Amino acid sequence: MMFPYPSAAGLHVGNVYAFTGADIYGRFMAMQCKDVFEPMGFDAFGIHSENFAIKQGIHPRQLTAQNVERFRETQLKRIGNRFAWNHEVNTTDPTYYKWTQWLFLQLFKAGLAERKRAAVNWCPSCKTVLADEQVAGGECERCGTEATQRELEQWFFKITRYAQRLLDNLDNLDWSERVKAIQRNWIGRSETDGEVHYHLRDWLISRQRYWGPPIPIIHCDTCGVVPVPEDQLPVELPQTDNWLPQGTGNSPLADIPEFVNTTCPCCGDKARRETDVSDNFLDSAWYFLRYPSSHCSDISFDLEITAHWLPVDMYIGGAEHSVLHLMYTRFITTGDHCGAN
Repeated sequence: MMFPYPSAAGLHVGNVYAFTGADIYGRFMAMQCKDVFEPMGFDAFGIHSENFAIKQGIHPRQLTAQNVERFRETQLKRIGNRFAWNHEVNTTDPTYYKWTQWLFLQLFKAGLAERKRAAVNWCPSCKTVLADEQVAGGECERCGTEATQRELEQWFFKITRYAQRLLDNLDNLDWSERVKAIQRNWIGRSETDGEVHYHLRDWLISRQRYWGPPIPIIHCDTCGVVPVPEDQLPVELPQTDNWLPQGTGNSPLADIPEFVNTTCPCCGDKARRETDVSDNFLDSAWYFLRYPSSHCSDISFDLEITAHWLPVDMYIGGAEHSVLHLMYTRFITTGDHCGAN
């Protein structure tokens, strides 16, 4: 089941509707003597949760923790589903986002993460950049504000390298034709004068907000862009009372000197941490890999455990994630950059 956003006072009945159907299927399979694993967790970072915190006037760290507690204890545990709570994940937990940051580093080392200056979608209400997939009809899909264009240096994942592969692999998926059609249209292959073109653009993952995992990169005047050594993960999100989005093109993290100022791991000179955080769609692009290995502290996911439980047999959630979440998930798992360390 797609794990919920704790970005409201309580779980929406639509979530319960979907979770109930999935649980019925799980119970049926268990009655057929199958091993059944029904995990649950919380997609707790990101603009959804932060915007709710802004609306309530409460720090997102405090409010999100309260929401997760309510979702779990007074709602999800009451509906009677077979959730494996001993494998719960929470994307705001450093023991989880350590591995989200580790995944970023694998993509960086594979040449698939790039910081470049480009014209990007900007939401003046959310005060952050948006991926192309997060703009619908020229408006921010989260708040409905008209998106504008700004020139900024941002981090991108080179999903376009996999455009044809992502298109071809749809033929092998046991998905509804509706979902596959949406993905085909978004990839958008076309041919003119013998040249192949795609509608798909590289995945913009930078966010100039507070509530997210810091991107694990260090900027050094001598060495350039340097990845944070893996043994220094997680780069923890610092505590601050000045967390509101600024709209300047910088994250509030840029105003925390004790976070920004660091030492280059290559040359030892003074250096600066990256102050953008990653979009929460990166958190949710791999969580199903973490569920069975959630007890493992020294690896992102155990290969033997993963081979036993994956791939997912039944996945239920909203169709609105057909482009965003499922496209990003397919990209993360398509290449050979996502092996367990």
